[in-house]
Amino acid sequence: MKWVKRLFILGVGIMSLFLGWNFIVQPGVVAQAATQPYKFTLRPVDESGNTIFLNGSGSSDLAARPVSGNYDIDSQTTYQDILDQEKANGSGVDYVQVWKDYSKYTVDDAGPNGLLYDPTNPPSGVDGELVSGMYDIWNNLKDAQPTRYTLDVPKFEQNLKAKVGSSGATVDVPFQKLTAGMSVSVIEVVDGTTSPVIPISKVHGVKGQQIDLTETKFGGVPGFTYIPSTLTFDGSPDQEETFKIVQDGSLKQVTIHYVKSDGSQAAPDKVVQSYGSEKETEQSPTVAGYQPDKASVAVDFTGLTVNDSNGQGTNPAITVTYSAKPTTGSGTATTAASDSSSTADQAMPAKIFKVYGKQRLYRYRQADFKQSDRIQGYAKKVKAYAPVFTVVKTVKSSQGTPRYELADGSYITANPAYVGRLYWRSSAYKTLYVTSPKGIYVHPSVALTKRGKYLKQGTAVNVVKAVKVGQKTRYELSNGTFITGNKQFVSPTPPKTVVKVKSKTKIGLYHTANLDKKIKTYKPGTMIKVTGWDYSHGSDTSRSGVQRFRTAGGYITANRQYVAIIK
Repeated sequence: MKWVKRLFILGVGIMSLFLGWNFIVQPGVVAQAATQPYKFTLRPVDESGNTIFLNGSGSSDLAARPVSGNYDIDSQTTYQDILDQEKANGSGVDYVQVWKDYSKYTVDDAGPNGLLYDPTNPPSGVDGELVSGMYDIWNNLKDAQPTRYTLDVPKFEQNLKAKVGSSGATVDVPFQKLTAGMSVSVIEVVDGTTSPVIPISKVHGVKGQQIDLTETKFGGVPGFTYIPSTLTFDGSPDQEETFKIVQDGSLKQVTIHYVKSDGSQAAPDKVVQSYGSEKETEQSPTVAGYQPDKASVAVDFTGLTVNDSNGQGTNPAITVTYSAKPTTGSGTATTAASDSSSTADQAMPAKIFKVYGKQRLYRYRQADFKQSDRIQGYAKKVKAYAPVFTVVKTVKSSQGTPRYELADGSYITANPAYVGRLYWRSSAYKTLYVTSPKGIYVHPSVALTKRGKYLKQGTAVNVVKAVKVGQKTRYELSNGTFITGNKQFVSPTPPKTVVKVKSKTKIGLYHTANLDKKIKTYKPGTMIKVTGWDYSHGSDTSRSGVQRFRTAGGYITANRQYVAIIK
C-alpha cells in the first residue's frame, strides 16, 4: 500500500504498525541497560480476550505486520519505555496516540469525515500516515465485523506498565464493545439566521458516555458556542440528538443561583445559554434534605440582551431558594415543589460594574468576613484569566471596612490591592497592546456587536480617545472603529514578546497550554519560532497558571531552565 511505502521512504526503521503491531521478544534481558534488537506483539482484544477486527476469512490484516528496533533495555524496562524510545529515537510515532485516534474514527460511521474528527488536534506526521492506513483497512473489514469498539485507555496504559517479557510476549490492547448509537445533527445560528437541521453522522458509545463538542470537528470554529456543549449516550441503539452552534454575537445567557434560605450556596451556579426567542427549561438539582422553591426554571430569552464582546452576560440572574424539608410525625420527608411553581425571576438589572481579582481572595456570605463564612476561594492569576466579579453596590462591614456586594448576594473585599476595575478608563492612552491569547476584534460601533478586523496577540493599536458606555470603556481608532477597553484583552504597557527560543535540554511540544497530549520532542539546541504566549489552567480559578510559549504546532515550556530566549 502507498502509505506503507511512504513509511519506508521516511526511514522509519519499522515495519507497518497498524492495529496489532507485532514485536517478538529476544531472550536475555540484562540487569544493566544495553542496546539490543527487540520485538513484542500488541494484540487488539475484546472484553473476553478474543482477537478483534477480523475480516471475512477470520484473520486480521491489522495484526499481521511486525515492528522492531534497537532499544536500551534493562531489568526494569517496561513496554511503555520501549514505545517511548521508539517515539524519541526511532520512527517518531506516538503509538498510544495512534490507537486512540484510530479508535475515535472507527466509532464514527463517517470516520475522519464525521463528528469526532478535531481539526485543531489532528494526527501529525507519521502518526497521520499510520492512522490513515489503519482506517483504510478498517473500511474494508467493517462490513464483515460491524460491531463497534472503543479503546479502553486506562487498561491499555496499565498493560504497558508491565516489565518486558520473554520471546513471543504479547500485550493486550483492550477494547470495549459499544452498544449505544447516536445520530447527531446540527443547527447553525449565524448573524441571527438559523439554518435547517444538518445531519452529521452516527456515532457509537456506551450508556452515560459523553461527547465534548469542543473536542470534535466543530472545536476549530472560533467565535461560536455549542448548545449544549456535551452530548450523552442514553444507552439506546437509535438515539437522535441535535445541537446548536451559535455565533457568539447572537448569544444570550442567564445565570441561575441555587442558594439555601440562609444565603449559602446549595449547588453550583448554572449558566444557561441560548439565542433569539428560544426557551430553555432547567431542572433544579437535588440537594439532600432540602427542597427548591422552583422544581424547574423556565428561561425565556425573548427580549433579553446579547452578551457583550467579552462574552459577559448582563441579564438579571434567577435565584432558586432551597429550604429544609419539613418532616411528618414518622420522620418521612415531604415532596419537592411541583412544576407549577416554575417561574423565572423578574428582577431588573441593577447599575453594576465589574472588577477582577489581583491577588488570592475569597468570596463570603456576609460583609463581616469569617473563615466559616467563606463560599469560594480564587487563586492569583494573570489578568487574562483573573476571576471577574459583578458588583451591585459598595457596603461596609461592622468595623467600617468597604466590601463589594456581588450580584448573587455574596461579598468580596473592596481593597484595591486585591481587586481592580475591569476596564481601563484613561483618555491619555495613545497606544494599546493586544495581550489576550485569543486576540481581539475591531468593531464598527461602540456596541461591539459586529466584528471587523482580527488583531492577534502582541498587536499595537493606536487609539484617539476613550468612550464610556455605561460602566465599560471602548477605545476609538483613527478610522472611527472601536476596540474593547477590557484589561483582560488589552494593555497600555507593551508586553515582552518573544519570537525565537533555543531548547537547552529535551523539551516536548504539546497540544495544550497544560502541556498534555504530547506531539513530539525537540532535541537540545533546537531553534523554535514562537508565535505568542498563554498560561496553563486558564479557566480554572482555583489554580494559578504558568506561562507557556505558543508555536505554529502547539505549546512548549517558557521555563528559562529549559529554553533560552534568542530574540
